[in-house]
Amino acid sequence: MMMESIEEHHVIAPMVDTAFLSTILDSRNDNNMDPTSAPSVTDTSVATESILSSVDDDDADDDDDEDDTSVVNEQRAQSQPHSPTIKMQSLKQLLEVHHADRTNLPNTMTRPQIYGHRGAIYQALENTRKSFQVCADMGCDGIELDVFVLKCGTVACFHGCGTDQASGLLHNYCGVEGTIVDYTYEQVKSFSFSPSFAGFVCPQNEIANAIIPTLEDVLLDAKQSGLHAKIELKGKGTVEPTLEVVERLNMVDQVSFSSFYHDRIALLRQLRPQVDSNGQHIYRTGALFSDLPHDFIERARKVGASDIHLRYDTCSASKVQAIHEAGFGSFAWMRGPVTMAIDFRDKFWDVDCENEDMYQAILDTGVQMVCVNKPDIMVKLRQDFDARIAFWAAQSMEIRKEPVLDSVVARVSDDEEDETMMIPETVAA
Repeated sequence: MMMESIEEHHVIAPMVDTAFLSTILDSRNDNNMDPTSAPSVTDTSVATESILSSVDDDDADDDDDEDDTSVVNEQRAQSQPHSPTIKMQSLKQLLEVHHADRTNLPNTMTRPQIYGHRGAIYQALENTRKSFQVCADMGCDGIELDVFVLKCGTVACFHGCGTDQASGLLHNYCGVEGTIVDYTYEQVKSFSFSPSFAGFVCPQNEIANAIIPTLEDVLLDAKQSGLHAKIELKGKGTVEPTLEVVERLNMVDQVSFSSFYHDRIALLRQLRPQVDSNGQHIYRTGALFSDLPHDFIERARKVGASDIHLRYDTCSASKVQAIHEAGFGSFAWMRGPVTMAIDFRDKFWDVDCENEDMYQAILDTGVQMVCVNKPDIMVKLRQDFDARIAFWAAQSMEIRKEPVLDSVVARVSDDEEDETMMIPETVAA
């Protein structure tokens, strides 16, 4: 499938100031505008989310394991006027779904598996037991979580800030110096989260009493709720300790493993190469990609990955098709809330940040699994999809019903209560 050229729209943007950043605006006037028409100045100026109002230099959130410097630079730019010209583009066109036709829905859309990115982060604090339980209550299929091995050997669920060289930084999250791996769990479970951190988008009262959980506690909850757990091996040295917890709890079939650092995926595959009777790996792994290299499928194959995880704006229909044809599962993931808000303020004009229209565009690519910050919206989309599938199935059953033979007539006499049947001449003969 050839990817069509992507039109760039040059939009004159207003000067950004504190008042603009603190404005809370819901959405553009028309989420279904034609993707080939350029937006107005008003449309682009209201694309920000309210969380941008509280972003500053200290709120560096490593949303997708890229070097934190890029996020810091974006946040520093908040205090400076924007360039008067911003290049914006259509996300639908980027994903190759701007001409998507859902009139024949059963054949054009895949029923997605829904994962809460670090849980349900708009309802409860990220990577906490409550956040994951909210996902179960919403009707999600699974949760995505991040793990580090602490000083005492305990595997804990935490994201934090930083780069690969200094990941799991605590300062912005908890007001504590160092990284989470510098502490024991006895110390970590007493840490308090900072309500002023811009990356925390849940209600304030959910932050106050939140506790960093162990992987074991989270998996025991998942065992009860039935949620699948996608474990991102965030910290170094996480492969073997994470395997130990999963296997001790007998949850291999309810868990999969992922990482941006593919040597960790390769190590896990080397340690656990087992396949089932269908030739599928029993220990499922996902190769995470941020910016997508041209040989991403070969890289995933080289480390024995089961699935390929694409950042939402690289998850085009043709790439999803190529992933499936190569025998991998497909997975689209969202960045953290701060970086998502920046993306949709500065990059895309045709959909808003994580609303139904944006999520529908991702589903139109045919991707099998989605990892989102607002799983309640995605669950509603899937419910609508299920309802339409049920309607089409009922219509199809009506069409396929056997027609009654024209020569067979049922007649009930007005004077008699017995029913007589006229036998077709062809049958009588």
